[in-house]
Amino acid sequence: MRKISILVLSLVSILAVVSCQKDEIRVIKSDTPVAPAITNLTDGASVELLKADADVPVAYEWSMSDFGFAASVTYTLQLDKQGNDFANAQDLGTTNNMGTLTVLTSELNSKLLLLKTDPQDPAPLAVEYRVKATVAANVEPVYSVVIKQSVKPYITAILYPSLFMLGDGCTAGWNNNLALPMAGGGPGGIYTLTTTLTAGKFIKFITTLGQWAPMYGTDAAGTNTSGNLVYRPTETVTDPASIPTPAADGTYTVTANIIMLTYTISAK
Repeated sequence: MRKISILVLSLVSILAVVSCQKDEIRVIKSDTPVAPAITNLTDGASVELLKADADVPVAYEWSMSDFGFAASVTYTLQLDKQGNDFANAQDLGTTNNMGTLTVLTSELNSKLLLLKTDPQDPAPLAVEYRVKATVAANVEPVYSVVIKQSVKPYITAILYPSLFMLGDGCTAGWNNNLALPMAGGGPGGIYTLTTTLTAGKFIKFITTLGQWAPMYGTDAAGTNTSGNLVYRPTETVTDPASIPTPAADGTYTVTANIIMLTYTISAK
C-alpha cells in the first residue's frame, strides 16, 4: 500500500506540473515589431492652409503596427520642424487601436504657428510628420517613416484656451461644471494651480466648463510627479488615461504645458 500511495502521489505531482505548464500563457514581444506607416500624406508636397477652411477637418491615416502579441496600441501623430529630430514635437492627437485621426484646419494651423520663430511670418514652414506607436511603459515605442512637407499656415492670433482641473484627486470631483480654473496660458501655453490633492486618486484637465472635450489626460507612462499630456479634441476620441495624484495628501502645484504636452506635480 505504501508503494501504491507513493506512485499515486508522484503521478498527481507530475499531472499538476503538466497542467500548470499548459495553463501558463507567455507573451513574447517580437524582436522586429512592425511600425505604422502614414498612408495619405505625400512626401515632399507643398500645402497651403486657408483661413476660410478653419472649420474643415483634416484627416490622417496610417497602417497598424504589430508588436508580435495581442495588445492595445496607442498611436500619436507628431509634427515638428524639419531637422529638429522631433525634439519639440507637437502632438496633433492620439488614438487607441485606430489608424485614423481627424483635426480641424484651425488646430493644425495653431500647431504650425507655435513652431515658427515668428508666428507672424507668412513664409511656409518645412515640417515633418511621424506616428508613434506605444503599447506599455516598459516596451520601446516604434515610429513610422517620417513624411516631410512644406506647409504654409495662415496668419492669425494664437488663441490660448482656458484650462480647468477636475477629478476625484481634487476638490472639484468629476463634476465638469465645478472644475478648478488654472492660471496662465498666453505665450508658452503654461498653466498652474496650487491646491490640495487627495492621495492615490486622479485628475484631468478640460478647456470648457460643462464639457468633456477638449480634454487633457496622460499615457501609460504618466506618474504622480510628471508625464506626457494626451490631448482629446472631441468626445468621439477615446478618453486618455487619468493623471495619478501623489502618494500623500497635501498642497501641491500642478503645472500643465499644452504646447510641449507635459505636466508636473510638485509639493508646495
